[in-house]
Amino acid sequence: MQFTTREDIEAPIEYVFGVVSDFEGFQRQAMRRGAEVARCDDLSAPGAGMRWDAAFPFRGKRREIKIEMVDYIPPNQMVFVSQMTGMSGVLSMDLLALSRGAHAVGHDDRDEAAKPVSKAFGPVNEACTGQSEQAFQGAGGGVCQDHRGPVSANGLKVADDIRLVG
Repeated sequence: MQFTTREDIEAPIEYVFGVVSDFEGFQRQAMRRGAEVARCDDLSAPGAGMRWDAAFPFRGKRREIKIEMVDYIPPNQMVFVSQMTGMSGVLSMDLLALSRGAHAVGHDDRDEAAKPVSKAFGPVNEACTGQSEQAFQGAGGGVCQDHRGPVSANGLKVADDIRLVG
């Protein structure tokens, strides 16, 4: 399954990249929503190789996911790969400057079931496609439209993104 969206946002690209790359803020937000999140790398600055292990309840079961950033090109791109039992996904976030004060944010999330048991998620995902696409599209613009004050993870729905991957 693949979700793709593009939204034009009127804000400087550096500002928006700062918002969407506030990894500590996303981690705190996920933990407030009941997820267990641990960073598993020794990097002192954001970059390719950052890794997280996360666990969260979903449909009555504990799900565990491993996430790694494989590409980090400020202020234009971040790419993450994720794996959980029987499923894998790639999330690409691309920022493109349209003018000095506006840019486009593109999200692309591709998920695959690796095992027949995991393919059971397919009908669930297809049934939820409308809701998932709406949440996925809302995440892009919401990061900047809802954000006020210091850079934080106000608008992005981390728990929804994890569900899209799982």
